Amino acid sequence: MGSYIDKALIGNDGGVKTVFHFDPDDMKTRISYHEDVSDTLDENHLLRVDGQRDIGFGRKVASIPPTVYMEWCRLSGVRVQDFMRWNRKEKVAFLKKFLNDPDWYKFKTVEGRV
Repeated sequence: MGSYIDKALIGNDGGVKTVFHFDPDDMKTRISYHEDVSDTLDENHLLRVDGQRDIGFGRKVASIPPTVYMEWCRLSGVRVQDFMRWNRKEKVAFLKKFLNDPDWYKFKTVEGRV
């Protein structure tokens, strides 16, 4: 049996690292995405605590990094490609489901339900 690369960084775009994985036991490859979202969580917290003024265009209710969208799709059994093709109403309903879940509240920039 030959040697295998079992893990390799294959991309780093906009802070999202793409990692290739190979499992020689089941001979399957996988791709994972990693992102440091701590700055986004800090900014969201500040907006949530300090509040926001509505300047006529509405207000920002969330800031969701790309890897979080992808995780929400994975948890829901939705392909990211399909999510991206949905109309605005479908996307908003999908995102509200997660944003109103207490486990994901740190991605909201407002208190209460969205």
